[in-house]
Amino acid sequence: MKRVARLFLLLLFLAAAVTGSFYLYLYTHRNSGAVASALLAGFTSISPYRVAYAGPDSDPLCRQAYAFVKNNTGVCFIENGDSSRYNPQENTVYLTEKALLTDSAEAVHEFGHALDRYLNGEESGYFSRGETFSQAYALDCARMQESFQAQDLFEAETYRNLAISDILFSVFYQDTAMTNTLIASYNASGVPYWRHDENYMSDLEKRQTEVFADIFVVLLSDDEQAQNFIQEFLPESKEVLHCAVRKRDW
Repeated sequence: MKRVARLFLLLLFLAAAVTGSFYLYLYTHRNSGAVASALLAGFTSISPYRVAYAGPDSDPLCRQAYAFVKNNTGVCFIENGDSSRYNPQENTVYLTEKALLTDSAEAVHEFGHALDRYLNGEESGYFSRGETFSQAYALDCARMQESFQAQDLFEAETYRNLAISDILFSVFYQDTAMTNTLIASYNASGVPYWRHDENYMSDLEKRQTEVFADIFVVLLSDDEQAQNFIQEFLPESKEVLHCAVRKRDW
């Protein structure tokens, strides 16, 4: 009986410690500007979050397009810590060797830029900066800015998708209040996120180009929640991208 009692007291102590740590966490972040669900997410997001790309659960057409651009785009390896990027003049992506070999989110994003350039045909520039995608993006932005709630985002796993975070900071670039809420919420949740340089993102066409690549990242993933997010908030942009890919003979 003594052993049972000691075990019970130990479990009770652990439960109290966990509960106390949780409320201490909430207290220390109470004035951060983060939404309540992000504070809870910060306590519960210690579990692994794995997303695979270019696998059987990704969009088949995007998977074919990805294979094509990987075979028709130059690659230059960079060191860990350096920024991955795509150079349209050279038609070359700059990635770590690991990112390329594992088809990481960074790799898919940069090859998404190569796809964007390829879809523009013989003309220089990006498909995402043309009239068709621009109009779709404007419609989606108007919809998202009216209906998106940060509280809802952190109640599921969607906020942990890197491409989704980059989309949000692009769409709400001119909304200071929402941007600050997102920054505070991501910091409170303690998970990594993507956000391009503020000066770079001041150009609308560049925001469109980044969102195009981010949508491609999500479609090429097995992240069902992120795919549902795209369908809910960026259906027009997704359809334009998908239609352009569908028309090509890969």
